[in-house]
Amino acid sequence: TLLPRLTPLPVGFEAALVILALAALASRYGLTQLERKFYEGRTVPPRNLPESQSTGGKR
Repeated sequence: TLLPRLTPLPVGFEAALVILALAALASRYGLTQLERKFYEGRTVPPRNLPESQSTGGKR
């Protein structure tokens, strides 16, 4: 474990702390490019929409 254990915590709690820390780092540095790659890989934008609307939808 990375953190020193002051009290006997369950393993799930430490995992939750790690996940929260990663989420905080992701929100701080802004992983918008990774999110775009992930969503573009998963879902295909509809063809009837122009590219300007499909790519510039969310910031």
